[in-house]
Amino acid sequence: MLKTNIVMNNVINAMSEALEGNCSESVRTNSALQSRVQEVVNWPGTQIDSNTTFCGGKIAACYQLVRDYGLPYDGDVTLMPEIPGTTDDEKCDGTDTGVLADLKNSVADDLKCQVCLALFTDPVTTTCGHTFCRNCLHQIMNRQVSCPICRTLIDLASDRAPTDILINNLVHGLFPDEAAARAIEAADEVKVRFEIPCFICTVSFPTMPTYLHIFEPKYRAMIARVFASEDRNFGMLLHNPDQGTQGAFGGPRFWEYGTLLHIENYNLLEDGRSLVEARGVARFKVVDYKLSGSTPSPTAYTIGIVERVNDIGLADEEAIEALQTCIEGAGIDPNDHPSAPMLSKPQLNEKGTKYTSSQLDGRSTRDLLEIGLGFVRRMEAQSAPWLHHRVIQAYDRCPEDAATFPWWFASVLPTKDAEKYKLLATTSVRERLKICIEWIMQIEGARRNNSSSSCTVI
Repeated sequence: MLKTNIVMNNVINAMSEALEGNCSESVRTNSALQSRVQEVVNWPGTQIDSNTTFCGGKIAACYQLVRDYGLPYDGDVTLMPEIPGTTDDEKCDGTDTGVLADLKNSVADDLKCQVCLALFTDPVTTTCGHTFCRNCLHQIMNRQVSCPICRTLIDLASDRAPTDILINNLVHGLFPDEAAARAIEAADEVKVRFEIPCFICTVSFPTMPTYLHIFEPKYRAMIARVFASEDRNFGMLLHNPDQGTQGAFGGPRFWEYGTLLHIENYNLLEDGRSLVEARGVARFKVVDYKLSGSTPSPTAYTIGIVERVNDIGLADEEAIEALQTCIEGAGIDPNDHPSAPMLSKPQLNEKGTKYTSSQLDGRSTRDLLEIGLGFVRRMEAQSAPWLHHRVIQAYDRCPEDAATFPWWFASVLPTKDAEKYKLLATTSVRERLKICIEWIMQIEGARRNNSSSSCTVI
């Protein structure tokens, strides 16, 4: 649950203080400037009419309407500033210009990120109430999982968290030129590279736990150093046994996409081995690597030079969904849903594929999620071993959130790591859900050929 939005609280207090001062100054100097109400829209029950006037310009008058009369957020009042006995419009407008400048000065510092000390760009407010630029929050979570201001655990994914619309509108409304310049700078900052120690072993996923038994000397040393560090973060990479090439990256012994893990529990055994529980924080792509230490040794481990992998924004995700469902959404029989009862479903083909890519595109994100949830419910009813209570105890129950479901599903499903790895390079929730449905369709097809199996490894 979001606590008080600290930035908005500070902005409101600063603006109120500045406007109160402006109103008091107008009364003290007996200013002739006043603003007359010309029209009131969408304000039922108001006693305000066209004979009502307020001391000061339009900005001061709006503030008085909110403070004294409760002008609603969606109310609309047309005001005309005037000085009795004169038609000097420039003088009237000049007063509001001065008030606006005072307001901007009063809130300028509050609308700056405490990490980069510049105006907020795509601001995100965390559950503790503090606000950061999205890029800055990415960088924070690359190093730690707590707020740098209050040290509260940051319980959200920086690439999926919604933009704080109120703060974003304030920044762009009050400082349009500066905001545009900052947006250009932020775009250049997105691909910030950083170094992390890497464990080459398996596939891990954001938000999901990874359980490790550490026995190799090099990883004993690495994990001990990571646990003693301030952030307790390391990277997990999938082993590439065939050393297949990955574009310009060549063919190292690991695959280039991985997951940043944060050590939550570390149990050092008497013989030097250790048991580790870590949780996925974010994804990354290795752009270069080196070995720890100045000379090769049995305890040298891989240091990855990495870039963070982020999802597209929610607005882009929704736009893609709207476009795909609009183009491809017609003509699919509801009974063709993999979550429908198995007896009512048409036969799958020999490959187990039920929907084409375009048919999956035609499904809404919610529909795609329901296909996955329906499959899990059916497997639970059939007591599938991969949904044993010990598995659920380790990975929790199936989430009903579209963003989290693919990570959970890949963590518990007995699927080859090479299949699971496909999720790490994706940049949208829809893309990951479709991959999960492809797994489901292959499993359903295989189960029709071998009804005695509750699940088949893909």
